[in-house]
Amino acid sequence: ERIRTYTCPIPEGFENRWRVSRANVDGSVCPTYPPLLLVPASIQDDDIRLAAPYRSLGRFPTPDYLHHNGACIARCSQPLSGLSLSRSPHDERLISALSANTTRYPY
Repeated sequence: ERIRTYTCPIPEGFENRWRVSRANVDGSVCPTYPPLLLVPASIQDDDIRLAAPYRSLGRFPTPDYLHHNGACIARCSQPLSGLSLSRSPHDERLISALSANTTRYPY
């Protein structure tokens, strides 16, 4: 049985930057990820569903670890850009939001 929750606690003072997503609650976005995952608060579940197909096995970027200073270690798989070097605006938005959330001090 899949783990029923995310494993990454949100550090104190950074609660407004992250939210729990239910986009994968049925495992349809990424069967190897738990149903509940942390994502940047600025990212909607539809953005995740649209970004996931751009990554191998749907493994979209999501935090595995949040340090008390705001730093983030995220996991994901390789993008499926291929020889055409295709891009995904939804994936790029998700990566940008993760990066924006990793500043040293909360807003």
